[in-house]
Amino acid sequence: MDLFADPAGTMLCVLRAGTRRFRVAASDVVEVVPWPRLTAVPGPRRESRATMLGVFLAHDAVVPVFRIDDAPAAERAQVVIVRAQLSGQEILFGIAADECTSAGDESAEPLDIFQLASSLRSAAM
Repeated sequence: MDLFADPAGTMLCVLRAGTRRFRVAASDVVEVVPWPRLTAVPGPRRESRATMLGVFLAHDAVVPVFRIDDAPAAERAQVVIVRAQLSGQEILFGIAADECTSAGDESAEPLDIFQLASSLRSAAM
C-alpha cells in the first residue's frame, strides 16, 4: 500500500473503485488483500450508498465487503479492509477496489469511514 500525506500531514491511502478515486486516512486501513472468495449473505437488498457483496474471514472476524460505486464486483481486484469506531465498538469492513495507491492524488474524494460505517450498518440490517 502506497501512502502520501495531505497538507495537514495526515498519511493517506487512495483507492480506485470504478472510475472514482477515494482517499482514506492510512490509520483507518488495516490491510489490502487480493480479491477473496466471498460468501453471499441472504436477505433483502436495501437502497443505500453502498451494496454488500458478501463476507469473508480475515483477522479472526467475519468481514463484510461493500461496493461503493456502480461497477460490477467481478471487475474488482482487491479489498481494502478498514476499521471504524461505531457506538463505542470497533468494526472491520471491506471496500471493493480496483487498486489502492497514492501517486499523491489529492484530487481523490475524501471517504468518511465513520459515515460509511453508519450507512453500511443500516444496509446490512
